[in-house]
Amino acid sequence: MLKKLTMYCLALTALAAFSTPSSSSAANNPQLTHPTGTVIPIGTKVTATNVGETELQTTVGTTIQKCTSAAMTMELTRNAAGNVMSNVTSALVSGTGAGGACTGIFTEKYSFDGLPWCLRSDNTMGEDEFQVYGGACSEAAKKVTLKLTGTANCKYESTTTTFVKGTVTTDSPATQDAGLQVPRTGHTPTEDAGLIKVEGGIACPSSGALRIAFTLETDSAAAEPIYIS
Repeated sequence: MLKKLTMYCLALTALAAFSTPSSSSAANNPQLTHPTGTVIPIGTKVTATNVGETELQTTVGTTIQKCTSAAMTMELTRNAAGNVMSNVTSALVSGTGAGGACTGIFTEKYSFDGLPWCLRSDNTMGEDEFQVYGGACSEAAKKVTLKLTGTANCKYESTTTTFVKGTVTTDSPATQDAGLQVPRTGHTPTEDAGLIKVEGGIACPSSGALRIAFTLETDSAAAEPIYIS
């Protein structure tokens, strides 16, 4: 079944990013195609644009900041049946505040250290799952660093080297396009996109979590949706 890719996070996404399936889980067997049924070659660049607002939440689920724009660029490094990898080479998040700052309890600008990241989906994971790790796909995974600069100047790290976990959802014309959802179905943002403060004063929450969505398209003037089959 073809599935149009969209990623929920920072949900930087990531866009925009996997857990081990139980023995009863169906096989996860992704492969990216464009046009439908045509396997996308390694080296192809993909753009990711947010769907809805990117949210930074507290560990109890309160939204403390919203960003209206998020974008990622990634390059496909593997696209075999049941094993898809791409290096995320840029991640930008902004809002409607002064100078592009996100808005909420505190207005800050986002930036990330440690790019590239690795976005993966393979047959060791649960059905329709994906993950984003810190570091390139050819490297050992490491934590991702998020900086919020402006009034509070906060610095966060992902709680694990798996920055984001999510679920691929299928097309449903009656509701919305298919996509990649973070957190996973039945999980919380803290479980799947958790962050912990490593620098900053009392104005910076001690921890948080991201909720974000991206739609993935061809990196071209006339962007077209990418599918997973």
